[in-house]
Amino acid sequence: PGPLALVSVPQRLRVASASGFRPTLGLEMEPVLLRGGEAVSGALVLPLGHADSAGMDLAWAEAALESERAFWESYPLQRLAIEVPDQAVMDMLTACARNILQAREVKDGLPVFQVGATCYRGLWVVDGHFIVECAQYLGHAAEASAALDTLLKRVRPNGAIAQFEFHIKETGIALTTLVRQCELLGDDRRLREVWPIVRGAVGYIEGLRAQAYALPPDNPAHRLMPPAFGDGGLAGDRPEYTTTLWTLVGLRAIAAAAERLGYADDAAHFASVYESLMEDFRASAARTMQTLPDGSTYLPMCLPGSGEHHTVPNFRGEVPPWRRIQPETATWAYGQAIWPGELFAPDDPLVQSLLALLDQRDDEQGIPATTGWLPYRALWTYAASFYAHAWLYAGRPDKAVDYLYAFANHAAPTRVWREEQSLSATQHGQICGDMPHNWASAEFIRLVRHLLVFERGEELELLPGLPAEWLVPGRRVYLERTPTRFGPVTLELTLGEHGRGEGL
Repeated sequence: PGPLALVSVPQRLRVASASGFRPTLGLEMEPVLLRGGEAVSGALVLPLGHADSAGMDLAWAEAALESERAFWESYPLQRLAIEVPDQAVMDMLTACARNILQAREVKDGLPVFQVGATCYRGLWVVDGHFIVECAQYLGHAAEASAALDTLLKRVRPNGAIAQFEFHIKETGIALTTLVRQCELLGDDRRLREVWPIVRGAVGYIEGLRAQAYALPPDNPAHRLMPPAFGDGGLAGDRPEYTTTLWTLVGLRAIAAAAERLGYADDAAHFASVYESLMEDFRASAARTMQTLPDGSTYLPMCLPGSGEHHTVPNFRGEVPPWRRIQPETATWAYGQAIWPGELFAPDDPLVQSLLALLDQRDDEQGIPATTGWLPYRALWTYAASFYAHAWLYAGRPDKAVDYLYAFANHAAPTRVWREEQSLSATQHGQICGDMPHNWASAEFIRLVRHLLVFERGEELELLPGLPAEWLVPGRRVYLERTPTRFGPVTLELTLGEHGRGEGL
């Protein structure tokens, strides 16, 4: 924060209409007439935090650029703890790790893994769950541990753990984060220290359940969770399932943790709250299932009663196609409830119906389309990872690998992602979210890691999604002390020069 200067050297700036945004004013450089063989150079300088631009000529800018290049070219790079034989994937992993670390800031003495640089600047609760897990995979255990302190700053007097009061699912996500991080750190002591906060959070969830039970019986949210902000494609307070699903994930995780820590009474109590909500959810889902034109069924994330507009509940009038809720809208939490939430068995109809829906929506560009904030002719780039993990959990590693490569192919040339973007054929340039969007970088790293080491309940699966293309003679697949709930795992798979396995 502070004064900002804008310097253009040696060309002068002048006021002009910004192309495509008339009559909004902009700036442009004065035109320069060039004859054949001539060239022109210049620089735009934005000295942040001060307005003193004296001496900032072209020579100064060129010297500053060379100084920065020299610094970064000599800076020791972090060695990745993941190695696969596909160099394009390795380049993506390197860029993803760099992007996450470059966006990290220290606020009030604590590291904050920023989701984005502008509109998502901060550690958002759901994004943070996955970004901090990724930080563990990159070897930053100390920073991930400190990130828990950042999360705990969001504890509210009513027991909620939330960045936003209206985002009531965040408490379930926060419980899941506390459990997962302490698992990866191998630190049950830390979880015991915050147990009073855990009890308060479950008490807050019970209060929400009481509010839902107090709703009129004809309200679709009756006996679930109060109407809430769905996120990922659903705005406004409305009856929806994303809050129920993430609350179930949090309750399941904390009930299992209570049993592991020997808190028998809490384990029984938390399990009872979980089972009650799951019973009510299944009853509601059975009533809410819808049918597609081909006869297949799906569970919409928006319950009946709030209309078809994805951002304006109870919208009056006809909803245009580019604002209309789709069958796949806001299924982000649904995919995460399948894995890592493990709320349902792989053969559960709730799993299979979602996968069938995704399979119908991924034909055009390899990633399921219209699942997020852009519900018309667009896609949510890194949602590919949410759904790839569901496919992997359900025994379809081939689909998980397909989604990995489609995900990579939607990155910018600098190997970062916009949150959402138009389908290529539309050429209409819809965008949503930050750029770069660092949750995307975390998801790419997570997906590669989980194709090689996958935690399923009390089982540790090695190489469950290993692509055949990664079996290259003379090359190796390697993970070094990747953290799991079972402890750190080192894995090395080598293939002999003649294609015969040398060892695992």
